Amino acid sequence: MIVRCGMIGWRRVIGRTLLCVFLLGMINFEAFAQSLSLKEAQEIFNEVFWSRINATYHKANDQDLVSHEAFATFVNRQGLSERDRAALIYFGVATRVRYYVYKRKNKDKFQDDFLDKPDYTWRNRLGICGDYVRLYRAIAEDCKIPVIEVDGYDRQSEEDTVCWQSARHAWLLVRLNNVWHPVDPTWGAGYCADDVFYEHFDPEWFAPLPEVFIITHIPTSPIFQLLRCPISVKEIQDHTGLHDADLRTEEGRPCISFTDSIDKYLATLDEYKDVYVARQGFYYNPLNTASLGYAFFKRGLSLYIYHLKNHELDPNLLAIFYRELDYILYLFRSSRDYFSRSQSNDDTEAVQIIDERINRCIEIQRLLRHHRKDAKWWEWWTINYTEISASLSSYLQSEEW
Repeated sequence: MIVRCGMIGWRRVIGRTLLCVFLLGMINFEAFAQSLSLKEAQEIFNEVFWSRINATYHKANDQDLVSHEAFATFVNRQGLSERDRAALIYFGVATRVRYYVYKRKNKDKFQDDFLDKPDYTWRNRLGICGDYVRLYRAIAEDCKIPVIEVDGYDRQSEEDTVCWQSARHAWLLVRLNNVWHPVDPTWGAGYCADDVFYEHFDPEWFAPLPEVFIITHIPTSPIFQLLRCPISVKEIQDHTGLHDADLRTEEGRPCISFTDSIDKYLATLDEYKDVYVARQGFYYNPLNTASLGYAFFKRGLSLYIYHLKNHELDPNLLAIFYRELDYILYLFRSSRDYFSRSQSNDDTEAVQIIDERINRCIEIQRLLRHHRKDAKWWEWWTINYTEISASLSSYLQSEEW
């Protein structure tokens, strides 16, 4: 994935800071402040802020960096404000982890669970956008900072053509002082050019204004735009309405209350969150059938594996599992329907995998129906259990959403 990035010159930062202190000691502060434009004052503030965050990060010793849990403990120990803690996590993740171009290009080879776990990303210092997001979230949650993982469409500029068929990037929403902000540690780490990653820390993607962020990051669900009036697909395609994105109103009132919508999302049971967001994303952009198909598949898969693990040795619960298989089949078939609407090669492959799962469910139902009182069929299930779980899990782990 190609990402834009820039780099702060730390010597320049320190030099400017010392110069400011020297000048402030010689001249009237008010007169000096009035001589600066708002943009210049903001630039100086940002450089001082990130210089302080950088200095705090480098207080960490080897033990503080041995794991992401240890780093979270280090962050909490600093006695920082909520915003400073979130920024320190952003700096730590963005500067520690390199973008793993090979994994992005060969996701089918990275299907083991541990490769998608935050501790693996932290230890090996490699990952793609989903890995950056999961790592940031794990540390932030240990630091009591509310976060939401977001997937969506990315582009390098307003002129860049967006791929609307499926989400291809991931970032976060972080709540600071009860206000939600977008944060993208992947773009903060550097950029890729000609399939080579260039490491350059960029603070621009930590809590930018939503009306600026929307130019390059379009969530699949409009509530995660953090705009009073969400930008439509047509407006993005026509390059209209982006620069005054949060100023538009309908009859003088906000178009939506995204905070209420996010609160409703957070109140939704975890197992239904993906479906909740995917439904919104589908209505927002009907071209993206893949996200909704994946949400149904993931829900069916989690139920299937749950029953596989919890009921395989309890014949008294077989009747319950048999009824549950009807619902699991409904989820898989709904997933297949949405994936089959797309013409991409990835989605065609997904349909084949889902068909295998549907056939397996039908076969298990047949066995349950004809052999409920015969314990011998459990031997068949035990033999095939490892292969079944591995096959099902591989699809879940091989997709980046």
